[in-house]
Amino acid sequence: MTLFDLTLRNIKKNFQTYFLYFISMVFSILVFYMFNSIDYNEQIAHAVGNKMNFLLSFGSVLTAIFSAIFMGYSNAFFTRRRKKEIGLYTLLGLQRRQVARMLFYENLVMGLAALGAGIFLGAVFSKLFAMLLLSLMGHYVQVDFFISPRAALNTVAVFLLLFLAISWHARRIIYRFQLVELFRAEQLGESQPRSSVMLALLSILLIAGGYIVALNPHLVLIFPVYAVAVLGLVISGTFALFKSFSVFALQRVRRNQSYYYRGMNLISTSNLLYRIKSNANMLATIAVLSATTLTAVGMSYSFYFGLKEELPDYLPFSYVYRESKTNQDSRVDAAIARYPQHRMVADVKLPYLQFRGKISGPEGFHRNAQIISESSYRELMRARGLKPDIRLNSGEAVLFERANASCMQGRNFIVTDDSRIKQKMNITEARSYLLMNTMFFTLVVSDEDFTRMAGAREPVIIRGIVVDKAGDSAELSRDLEQNFDLLSSYYSTYKEQLEASGMMMFVGAFLGLVFLLATGSIIYFRQLNEAGKEQMNYAILRKIGVKRQEIHASISRQVMVIFLFPLLVGTAHAFTALSALGILLYKDLTMPTVITIAVYTLIYLLYYLLTVHSYNNLVNAHE
Repeated sequence: MTLFDLTLRNIKKNFQTYFLYFISMVFSILVFYMFNSIDYNEQIAHAVGNKMNFLLSFGSVLTAIFSAIFMGYSNAFFTRRRKKEIGLYTLLGLQRRQVARMLFYENLVMGLAALGAGIFLGAVFSKLFAMLLLSLMGHYVQVDFFISPRAALNTVAVFLLLFLAISWHARRIIYRFQLVELFRAEQLGESQPRSSVMLALLSILLIAGGYIVALNPHLVLIFPVYAVAVLGLVISGTFALFKSFSVFALQRVRRNQSYYYRGMNLISTSNLLYRIKSNANMLATIAVLSATTLTAVGMSYSFYFGLKEELPDYLPFSYVYRESKTNQDSRVDAAIARYPQHRMVADVKLPYLQFRGKISGPEGFHRNAQIISESSYRELMRARGLKPDIRLNSGEAVLFERANASCMQGRNFIVTDDSRIKQKMNITEARSYLLMNTMFFTLVVSDEDFTRMAGAREPVIIRGIVVDKAGDSAELSRDLEQNFDLLSSYYSTYKEQLEASGMMMFVGAFLGLVFLLATGSIIYFRQLNEAGKEQMNYAILRKIGVKRQEIHASISRQVMVIFLFPLLVGTAHAFTALSALGILLYKDLTMPTVITIAVYTLIYLLYYLLTVHSYNNLVNAHE
């Protein structure tokens, strides 16, 4: 029997263990090929252009990096798990270089099989994926079946390089094993970890502090400090939570004798307590990765969710352009009249002043502001069919801004770019929507203040028009954009945002699945590794009369904690992050957040059930 024959035999014998690893690799390769294939698809480029290529390239790179980390970890795990088998090969006369070569062949065969399966499935479903992407981006066009040789070549090159590197690394691990270590690997016990009340409390305080900072919209104004503070507090708190608080909690459970000595609780609690030291860093990492995945997927879904309903808050007019001395208005009216299905329902001319000023407060930052009079505001609101509700005194202003509006209330705006204007405006109220498409930081002031400021600077006049069915006005928008210098077009902006959010959702969803499959597989492998070490202990339990059903229940509880703890922590982190995003964007993200977490939890539940089944078969199967 040759080494290659032995390699194939080992793969068949261990395929149940390798199965999830193989599936995760296939899916990663499929996603990488799919992103590249879509990137090279000329039909998609013709439909949406090449402006979204960055996201696809970013998704490809991220998939390759995460796949390398996942495959490296998994291969190291498989190699170390087979220490006893490797020792037997050595005793039977195989040289160490032959064993290393055999494992190199195993990794390479598995990799090549996954590579072939991933590219084949990616090619088979390429049309479906392309049509799904176009549908999300608002392009309902027929796509031809397309196989990209360049995408296949890129996929083969990247993943073959990964497989070779990882296989070579696994080969090197063999040379570091000592023969005594190979046979005593499963006999090495773990010391009971010590708990610290101070570290346990500190972990809670760090995470709580991170949440408080994240949900404080005023701190977003100093974003670099905000981001570093949130990430630093939450990530350090998460690792401390798994290393200290989990041990503290399990030791408190063990002191509850009425619970600890009931049924199989003694076994499951003790197993968790003694294994938590080796699992803590892995579980904390998975919790952070889960939070990152949920936040990224939830964020991409939130941009797509309710886009059409939210656009009027910052695109209240269908078209906006600057007034000129030519007969532009009449020509625009004539162009709109050629499309009776898009009749004009509102029309307003708005004079405004553009000034740069300083916002009072500890940050002391500057902003460009568009300043309009109270009379102009009333005319604009009537044109939009809304009731004006502002009464201002001299020196007062109401702010209209899409983001961070609430942070501005009570502050002053001081003009800094014109020495003739000594105006300081107190922002008495801030509202989180825009008055005009192109005016992102608008201050409404009294007529008296506006007249005084207009003496130093000539007002700019813009015209805003609202038409029927603006979301379906492709031809009208194209006509106006080709013949007039528009400042803003509702339809064009809507299509651009739909394309961007659709692409983000597509890439985010598939990257999220890659991360989820990989992290679920890592927990699965780790639990099977521990199950292998516990076979003798569970055999002893059966001999002293413990029923198999009781052992199964104990395994279920033990594995549930391993899966549930990082899931709950990651979910809490993601929920807080998405809540903070909702506050910043003034969006209700409850629905996308709940849907994202529900789907993630459901897939994690499937991994949990599969892990319990495999663990039980390994340590509690009928002889």
